[in-house]
Amino acid sequence: MKFELLQFDNFIKYLYAFFIGTFIIVYLLKIPNLLTEADDLIKEYYYDNFIQSTLLDTILIFIYLVIGIYIINKININHNLIYKIFTIFITSFLISFIFYIIFINKPKSDLFFSRWFHKVGIKACIYDGIILSTVYFIYNYLQKNI
Repeated sequence: MKFELLQFDNFIKYLYAFFIGTFIIVYLLKIPNLLTEADDLIKEYYYDNFIQSTLLDTILIFIYLVIGIYIINKININHNLIYKIFTIFITSFLISFIFYIIFINKPKSDLFFSRWFHKVGIKACIYDGIILSTVYFIYNYLQKNI
């Protein structure tokens, strides 16, 4: 059960959760805009490069969730949804923080993530925690109700 997202029906639920969560957080509530105030980079990533960004985010968020769910199972958080969401938030924050450290310790380049981390700083890690927690919450809901 450590890699539950790798099961076909769970992967389909993940895809639903990903698309619903991304729509709510990015396009409806505009959380990345509110949190980072990097409207130019958000437009570039989520609007101008919609297909590439959606594919990349589908993979990255999946990997982050596999790691987060693995940790949830490893530390045996069985019934408390708040603890699970907190674990997903902290896990994704820490993974993003590692990338943040890598990117800000190198000169700013034309790579999107270099420009992203250099411009928004630690807020990028907070944003990742928010979107991952939201996708996990929706995924958990779908697990229990479908």
